[in-house]
Amino acid sequence: MKTVPTFSMRRFALVFLALLVIPTLIGGCGGVAALVTGGGGGGNDSVDALGLGPTNFDLLTNLLPTLNENWQSNPVVAPVTLSGTNYADGLKGAVFADVVSTGVSRYHLGGQYSALGLAFGVCADEPDSPSWTAFRFWGDGRELAVPHYVKRGERREIFVDVRGVQNLDLIAEGIPQTDGISYVSTRVGWGDATLIKEAGIKYLVDFTPTATSGWSTPPTEGTIWVNWRPYPHSVVGIIHKGQPASSVTYNLAGAYKSFATIAGISQNETDSGATVSFQVLADGVSRHLAISGKQAQQLIQFDVTGVNTLEVRTQVATATEDDIDVGWGMALVAEN
Repeated sequence: MKTVPTFSMRRFALVFLALLVIPTLIGGCGGVAALVTGGGGGGNDSVDALGLGPTNFDLLTNLLPTLNENWQSNPVVAPVTLSGTNYADGLKGAVFADVVSTGVSRYHLGGQYSALGLAFGVCADEPDSPSWTAFRFWGDGRELAVPHYVKRGERREIFVDVRGVQNLDLIAEGIPQTDGISYVSTRVGWGDATLIKEAGIKYLVDFTPTATSGWSTPPTEGTIWVNWRPYPHSVVGIIHKGQPASSVTYNLAGAYKSFATIAGISQNETDSGATVSFQVLADGVSRHLAISGKQAQQLIQFDVTGVNTLEVRTQVATATEDDIDVGWGMALVAEN
């Protein structure tokens, strides 16, 4: 495949050095389940927690791949265990371990989805160590997320922006070891891969705010990393210490049934001890208020049936620096 670059050992070396200072993503579940703080349940349970019903999502395992290329063993629908977490709904395959070969499975999405949430990693039953593998996500010939380099015993949980994507490529590459031992293959897997549909869902970034105030840097659409997990379609901005709450107001016009978001301080924030309050008001009534630190995340979900005005507020509680990066991750409303 000419649209997918081959693996670069130099690139791996640079990212590997970076990963040495990044804590392993452990705990919680995969896919949309990454939104549920503290874990528990599977992807569908977490979709329920987001206020989304079966009409709002599809499982990737319900789609048939249109291409399988360069795998040692093509991924198949099967239960998979990643770093001690079991996923009944999973994909399991194997990459070549001793040669550089880009395994690709392609799925036709047809532009019907806005986000893909999933867990992935080297399978727990892989006997060889460390079994480093590069995982990547491409759509329509472009990279959708940063590459992840994972070894046995680790698991990653991410959301990928697939808005408008026609063809999604799940990519994995085994990384040849330097110990002179032949490992032949590495077993890899993806768990609870959940596609959130465009139809019936609207993100706050899709609305034009009716009011905005108090921001050091006005909120915009972006991807925010909260507690080492990326969330696309997010309201992101910078708030200033000592100032009144920064807020954004949206007109829902009573057309939605539920609101959900994962709110928190950006992983890029350098003030590691900062704490921030996150508040949501529906028609002027406070429905959620909590204070969160950098390594925490706030799952907020409640019914908004009949609600006309939704306001999200953020304010610095404690900080040593003046400006703090915050965001409302994947803040969305589901239609009635």
